[in-house]
Amino acid sequence: MANIDINEIRHTKLEDSKTWIGPTLASRLMENNICNRDFRPGWAKDIARQMKLGRWRASPEPIVITTRGRVVNGQHRLWAVVDTGTTQEFTVTVIPDEQYTEIFEILDQGASRSNADVLRENARDITPLNFLLRVAGIKTVKHQDLRPFIESDLGRIIKKINERKATGKIWKHNLFKAAMAVSILDGVLSEEEAFGIYDNLITSTITNWPHVFGLLYMQLTDGSIQLNSSGRSVKNDWFIRTMFALKNRNKRDLKMIRIYNNTLVESEACVMRVLTEINPHFLSTEL
Repeated sequence: MANIDINEIRHTKLEDSKTWIGPTLASRLMENNICNRDFRPGWAKDIARQMKLGRWRASPEPIVITTRGRVVNGQHRLWAVVDTGTTQEFTVTVIPDEQYTEIFEILDQGASRSNADVLRENARDITPLNFLLRVAGIKTVKHQDLRPFIESDLGRIIKKINERKATGKIWKHNLFKAAMAVSILDGVLSEEEAFGIYDNLITSTITNWPHVFGLLYMQLTDGSIQLNSSGRSVKNDWFIRTMFALKNRNKRDLKMIRIYNNTLVESEACVMRVLTEINPHFLSTEL
């Protein structure tokens, strides 16, 4: 075990036990990361991304270290410091070595907060945006990623959809909403026309719907069809078939909705155009 003088952990503020930890000290502390919970590379890389973006802030949850420098809590944050080569401020708690097991067993028992909790938004408004950002390439969507979009016309349109009291899981599906919002903002159809179609779908019977939406309904409710439900790809059938239906809303001669590669490519490009127009740099520092 690495020999660490605990006096190296110098608090910047005695009242809240904050201290700066750089790559050298973090690396030495990681050497003492023995018998800890399983290391989660994805979570560590996400923290590193936040540090690279300058978003990282010391939270009340401390890095916990024993008097001999053994890491009890904070391995993912320490790894991120080493990976990014940055110096970060943390809340640090030092405990006696003999309390290691006692403290370790009670850590991380609370419920984590969702992005909707942090942003104080309805989860129904956040979920379609989560999907679009994952399609664009963000592996772990954080509330900082979401904020520009929930505050944009994209967020406004999704909230407007959610204000309608739809019945049936198709027209209430989050990825139907995502497809409708990006189609409007990419100019596939006007907001007025889109909501005219949507209001028709949720208030009238299938015989009064535009022809292609009857096909969409039948395909998405046909239990014999295995639907793609990916949360990270335009291949998701709820999303891509809605995109197709909106683009071909006036066609009356279709026998079924067929999705070809060019439809997938066009839809992915549509998502990227809409997101980039709102925040041109949303992918600039993605790991």
